Parts: sequence; structure tokens; C-alpha cells
Amino acid sequence: ILRETMNIGGAHAVTALAKMASEPIDISLPDIALKQIEEVADLIGSSEKFVSVILHHVVGDIAGYIVMSFSEPEACELAKHIRKCDEEVSEEKCLETLAEVGNVISGSCFSALNKFLGLRFDHSVPGAATDMTGALINSVLAEMGQRTNDALIAQLHFAMKQMPVHGSVFLIIDPDSTQRILQAANKKLHS
Repeated sequence: ILRETMNIGGAHAVTALAKMASEPIDISLPDIALKQIEEVADLIGSSEKFVSVILHHVVGDIAGYIVMSFSEPEACELAKHIRKCDEEVSEEKCLETLAEVGNVISGSCFSALNKFLGLRFDHSVPGAATDMTGALINSVLAEMGQRTNDALIAQLHFAMKQMPVHGSVFLIIDPDSTQRILQAANKKLHS
């Protein structure tokens, strides 16, 4: 149930990205895992690997985070493509474009999930940054760790068919939110 629910949200998110980039995109089926908070960072990537990340705080009936992760060069390639420019994009412009991309993708994902589940949730204004994975994600996990020891992680991977851009989307939610999603999905499936 959780995998299919996340597949609906992920498919809408990646479709929005494909429209923005005017490129077809392949998407994986979501992987779902219940992990202890300290294990989550390793799923996102090696703590010393440089990545570009878009981060949203999920608010409303569901509490958690959405993290989109790209290698730094691929994030700049995506930004350059979306901005339709031939020359290199500055880091500031790259991050600005990624935040814009994250806003569109999350909005599309949450709109689909809100309709499907009948829950009310939204996302904060996205932040985008490039740094080591550990530096970017540890503060989020520390904040979440104040409320719970465990988190449900839904992750999906995507690749643009005509560009060397691959990315990952992670939805990190607490156990109470997981139960709300399961109850809403069960209700929807059995109505």
C-alpha cells in the first residue's frame, strides 16, 4: 500500500520535472524501508560525498521531509538545461533553479497525494544547497530524532533519457504519519 501510494506521488513529481526539462524521464518503483534515524543518512549517500540537495519540510497531517539529491555536476547540467543557456551556470543560479524545480515537483506530488489520500499536507519553501551529504542532512535528522527513533523512508530514482542527469527523491516521515497514510490508503482502497 505504501509503495503504491508513493508511486502515485513520485510519478506526478517526475512528470512535472519532465515537463519543465522537456525531456523524457525513467523512474524506478519506490523502495520503502523502516529505518532508525541514524541509518537514514547512509541511504541518501556517503556522508563525505558532495551533492546538491533540495530540501522541503512536510507540514500538515503528515510530518517529515522531502529530499531530492543530485551529484553536483548533474544538478548544474539540469539547471543549465532548464534555464536554456549554453554557458555554465553559477552555483547561485544553479541552486536558485533547483529550488524552483523542487517547488514545482513537490507541489505536483502533494497535489496528487492529497487527492488520493484525502489528507491535508503541504511543503515548506524549498531550500537548495551543495555540500557533503552529512552536513546537509544531519541537522534534519537530529530535529526528527527529537520526536522519534525510527522513520519510514520512501526512495525512488530517476534518470533523464537524453541527458546525463540522475537523481533520487527521498520522503522521510515519522511513524505517526506512516500510520495516517496507511489508514487513509486502506480507507480509499476499501471504499
